[in-house]
Amino acid sequence: MGRIDCGRATRQSAEFPWLWIVPAVVALRYGSVIGIVAVLTYFGGWLAFEVLQLITTAFPKSYFLGGLILVLLCGQFSDVWNSRQRRLRAVNAYLDERLNSRPRAISCCACRMNAWSRTFWPSR
Repeated sequence: MGRIDCGRATRQSAEFPWLWIVPAVVALRYGSVIGIVAVLTYFGGWLAFEVLQLITTAFPKSYFLGGLILVLLCGQFSDVWNSRQRRLRAVNAYLDERLNSRPRAISCCACRMNAWSRTFWPSR
């Protein structure tokens, strides 16, 4: 079994770190905590390859730190967006409930008005 060229495997020399797209998208969809789990999965993979002696180069600290920061930013955006969405859903549910209760209240007032008018103006 041959050694893995980690610079090529992690695309460190690429213009864009394509390896970090998956944890960033996961963080955008599910939030910061699951995004950090995805980063820890990459870190665990690196450690596993190091223990199996498939990687001989030093751990790229700045590369993983940059990926972690990207994932944390995406996760924070997702968390803020989801909390705003939950708040808007709650407000909409409240307004929907109030809007649906209005016809019942209006029809009840109409019945009272009808009964009140019969009291003072009996039909002929």
